[in-house]
Amino acid sequence: MTSFVLCAGTYTHKLFGYEVLVEADMSVSHLTIFGAEPHTASVRVVAFSETGKHMVSGAADDSVQLFDMVKMRERGSLLEHSGAVDDLAFFGDGYMVTASADTTLCLWRTRDWARIKALRGHKAGVRRVAVHPSGRLAISVDAAGGLKMWNLLTGRAQFSTRSMAEPRALAWAPSGLAYLVADRAALRVVSAEDGAEIGSYDTPPRAALSDAVWLNDTYIAVALDSGLVTIYDVAAGEPIHELEAPTTARVRSLAVFRPPHAAAHDFDGLVAFLASASSDGTMAIWAIGTPDDNFAAAHIGTIDSGARLTTVAVGPVSATRAKPEVEVEAEAEAVAITEDIDHDDVVFDEEDDEEPAQKKAKTTGGKGKAKAKAKAKGKAKGKAKAPAEVEVVAKAKTKGKGKTKSKKAKAGSKRRRE
Repeated sequence: MTSFVLCAGTYTHKLFGYEVLVEADMSVSHLTIFGAEPHTASVRVVAFSETGKHMVSGAADDSVQLFDMVKMRERGSLLEHSGAVDDLAFFGDGYMVTASADTTLCLWRTRDWARIKALRGHKAGVRRVAVHPSGRLAISVDAAGGLKMWNLLTGRAQFSTRSMAEPRALAWAPSGLAYLVADRAALRVVSAEDGAEIGSYDTPPRAALSDAVWLNDTYIAVALDSGLVTIYDVAAGEPIHELEAPTTARVRSLAVFRPPHAAAHDFDGLVAFLASASSDGTMAIWAIGTPDDNFAAAHIGTIDSGARLTTVAVGPVSATRAKPEVEVEAEAEAVAITEDIDHDDVVFDEEDDEEPAQKKAKTTGGKGKAKAKAKAKGKAKGKAKAPAEVEVVAKAKTKGKGKTKSKKAKAGSKRRRE
């Protein structure tokens, strides 16, 4: 048995989150765990950190929104970019890179969400970025086809070359020995050692490529706007399998979850779980395996979000996350977990100590109802919580005053007895 979190972004500024549980017999169930409307324009990208502690989203409103998946809270915004945030990537839990239409990339430290470096050099908007598994290198490609490899320790570009204009996908192989880059018509696999092309795939006539992800070092899943997902074998140099989505709508985005080693023992020959998001709101989940060294895939689940989806991401369930029942009770229904929950009523709670500029009304429908709820919640909570150091000082002062009053009371009592 294993579980993971799936998050989808939409044209209508919203995020929907689900916890997906896969049993050893491949039966699937899911829980709706959050809904939010943190952006004012379409969501372009969502990503999780390595352990699932952080989730972030980027959008056409130039902002990056931050979420604490342990406390299930929205943490604020990063407003460094002056163009749409088209892609972002974590390495570990500690660092993140964002790519923007303003031609820059930014390197962030997640401990305090400080911007460490701005990476400049692209001549057009940066469409995709991918961080090497080592965390030391990153590659990025812009709308004009300029590709750069960056040394993240120095913040400088190591080399530049020409690649595909208007890229749809860019990703490192799990081993870091190769990377893929793709536009709407073709996919290329490039060796990281010498830059040589080691594989290629051209889309069928009248079909456009939407996304591509590595399943392992051998297989790549390619999403097409015809509603199909094609499996490309790098070693064989050809497509070997087609996955039929539960809908004929355009497949917009793909995401891969590789279960922990211990959980993988429950699934014979399992390579990964693949999730797809289609423009009609349908998300499909496949189990991908290589039993007896042969490729195999099984469609094991479908989630209907009822929204126009733009992107999807998967991440591990944070090991330190509070139990759902406790979270709902403690945070006054900030997060509700139920299978039949209405998305209009599920919202991320906001941090009480956020800056006013970072606070926004969070609702997925019914503005009047949302304002009424926010007002009632404000009355219940009272004033915003002070920072920890202020609380300590306040407590110390209160404690001191208590002692003074106690001494005076004892002295008065003594005089009266005399």
